[in-house]
Amino acid sequence: MRDKKEKKKLSEALVGFRSATVAIFFISGVVNILALTGAFYMLQIYDRALTSQSIPTLAALSVLAIGLYLFQGTLDVIRSQALVRLGATVDCRLAPLAHRVSIDMPRYGFSTTESIERVRDVDTVRHFLGGQGPIALFDLP
Repeated sequence: MRDKKEKKKLSEALVGFRSATVAIFFISGVVNILALTGAFYMLQIYDRALTSQSIPTLAALSVLAIGLYLFQGTLDVIRSQALVRLGATVDCRLAPLAHRVSIDMPRYGFSTTESIERVRDVDTVRHFLGGQGPIALFDLP
């Protein structure tokens, strides 16, 4: 009975993360598509600007590429900040439960070291979500 109650509390604490994960995945897809800007820029330079020897075409392509790079950088910063906030939210929601468990564990015969590990686990999850790990996972596809 207690195990079901704890699982229910855990699932309640993690409600709402699916939409944030989908949004971060979408932003990662756009960032990965924008990573092709350099390759497409060079293709257009060799195909259009060099063959026509047009300075306005070169300038327009360069301005477009710089704008796309700035947009990619902005999305990358937004994605990183969203992951840091997601990690902080996970910490805020799971830390009270982990503290409660760490306080109750010595009463059931567990050592203090084992009980403190639960709090460290929540910190590890927060640091992972705020770091480069999820970005690498989202960029994998």
